Amino acid sequence: MIKENDTDVAHVESIHDGSGKATIHEFFKGKHDLRVFVHNTILTEGATIGFHEHKDSEEIYYVISGKGLMRVDDEEREVGTGDAVLTKRGSSHGIKNVGNTNLRLVVIGDA
Repeated sequence: MIKENDTDVAHVESIHDGSGKATIHEFFKGKHDLRVFVHNTILTEGATIGFHEHKDSEEIYYVISGKGLMRVDDEEREVGTGDAVLTKRGSSHGIKNVGNTNLRLVVIGDA
């Protein structure tokens, strides 16, 4: 069994030219020859991950708690606890915390 806690933590602003503050816990960073990344991401009130494109990778956003407004290409929808959104190769996406608490996400993608 390979187990890891969330000790690799970054406090960042302006993820993909977004706004506001975020905390990213990156699991298994640079270890075990993984071809995916796993992030526990926390966006503060009003914070965003800027709209950006992934030409050669896919990501899954899973909402642990909070409320967000997620845009994928030309479609925008509110997301909340228990929702999962897939962003396919070649798509563009971004998300904004529209709630009055932190938006907690697990983001999994191609490394």
